[in-house]
Amino acid sequence: PAHSRTRRVQLQCPNGNARTYKIRVVTSCKCKRFRPHHNLSDVKDVPKRQPIRKHGRLSHERSKNNTPLTGNSY
Repeated sequence: PAHSRTRRVQLQCPNGNARTYKIRVVTSCKCKRFRPHHNLSDVKDVPKRQPIRKHGRLSHERSKNNTPLTGNSY
């Protein structure tokens, strides 16, 4: 298929000889998008993301300014 290619792999025999075999290797698939380092969450300390606040303070200031004026409001 188009999603695989052949690759030469050297295998070490128990008696010390090295043999080279051609095997078919997957080049693209969904499962290959995740590499082994993606699964090492225990090893690296990932900081939590701070929530992104868009215009957080503006809404608070607007609520202050929207209080109705009492008395003579000319």
